[in-house]
Amino acid sequence: MLTVAHHFYVTQSGPEAIVPIIGEVRRVMAKNGVGEKASMENTETGWRFDNKDSYADHPMVRSFGGRRELCAQSIRIVES
Repeated sequence: MLTVAHHFYVTQSGPEAIVPIIGEVRRVMAKNGVGEKASMENTETGWRFDNKDSYADHPMVRSFGGRRELCAQSIRIVES
């Protein structure tokens, strides 16, 4: 089976920002004739980690547990 892999980084936003990106990837797949022939995989995603090298005042900086929850939310969104 053919798979289209994409990195769904939305580091400036929450997981809900993945939805329009999914739509755009699907449009590109359809335009190139693979919309019905391929699955789409989110092969990488993430948010900034709260450590000494990060921007602690950035709204999307998270602790490890916070990043885990953002990733879990993004998986639920992609699967729906």
